Amino acid sequence: AGQRLLVSCEAQMVKHGGAMKPGQVVVTPAFELPAKYILHASVPAQASEAAAIHAAYERVLDYACEAGYKTVVLPLLGDEELCSTEVSANALVQVLVAGCKDQVSPLWELERLVVACVNDS
Repeated sequence: AGQRLLVSCEAQMVKHGGAMKPGQVVVTPAFELPAKYILHASVPAQASEAAAIHAAYERVLDYACEAGYKTVVLPLLGDEELCSTEVSANALVQVLVAGCKDQVSPLWELERLVVACVNDS
């Protein structure tokens, strides 16, 4: 999604006064990624705690299900300075496993979930 995604994210930041509130979910187009939207969640500055990342994933996936999305691209949440990719990925897996174990979870309504990882190289 590259530069267009960056511009879209910057526009969302301007729209929300320069910063998202902790727990807020923002939607951007997915551009050439295999979905219509990318859901971004604000993670509190204390995101080094796995619980904060876990809660953010729950919020963003609840948002997707409530909006009726069937295909979702979800970037790994957090910032490498505050939270490692491993912590973020583990939190996402925990949320998904819990949702899969719950037979009435709204996650069962999703048809496709793509996890997008940033690679600056």
